Amino acid sequence: MADIGVPQIAPLNIEVFELSAGGVSEKRDDWTATVQSLVAKELARQTGYTPAPPPDSEAAAAVVDEVRAVSALMQQIALNHLVHLMAPGTLASGNKPLNHNVGRIDRILDALQVEGLLFVFVRDEYSTGGRKALMALGFLAGAATGIYVVPRGGFTINTAALVSRDGTVLWFNYAGSGGDMREPEGASATVKMLLAGLPPMQPKAAAVGE
Repeated sequence: MADIGVPQIAPLNIEVFELSAGGVSEKRDDWTATVQSLVAKELARQTGYTPAPPPDSEAAAAVVDEVRAVSALMQQIALNHLVHLMAPGTLASGNKPLNHNVGRIDRILDALQVEGLLFVFVRDEYSTGGRKALMALGFLAGAATGIYVVPRGGFTINTAALVSRDGTVLWFNYAGSGGDMREPEGASATVKMLLAGLPPMQPKAAAVGE
């Protein structure tokens, strides 16, 4: 594994949505802020990493854009894994080294003054009371007729990746929900699932003469 010392946590890419009775998904800024705060706290607690310091205002826009670009690639990695899991045949050994690369991230690391980052992407969705009622009716109707046509509930997809300066993905994981992330217990359980297998990192040794 590349010698990146103890990484820091990149600016989080989190959005939380509400799924209405009519099946319309709408972002909720209040839920997003709550989940962002709880997940950030749990990531720091469970990894021992600190959040990357905010970049100066001139670099902020570029950093946010590049973090989102890395997050998009993380989503693609997760989707590729999920497609393989659902496809017939035997997967390649999970013990094989990763060969994912998101491209160099020098601009982000230079702006944040770190050598490696833990990127975290969260997309969470919760059903309204009306949507839950429709789901309950679907189950009841299915019990009576033997045919289940149930509206989908909320979805969750979360990814985390440890990335070095040259863009190498040193570690990657994705997970569903460990509970309602708008609550401390759910956020803690979900982050624990997401961080499963994260390798321990050690501070870089000081160079001779430092």
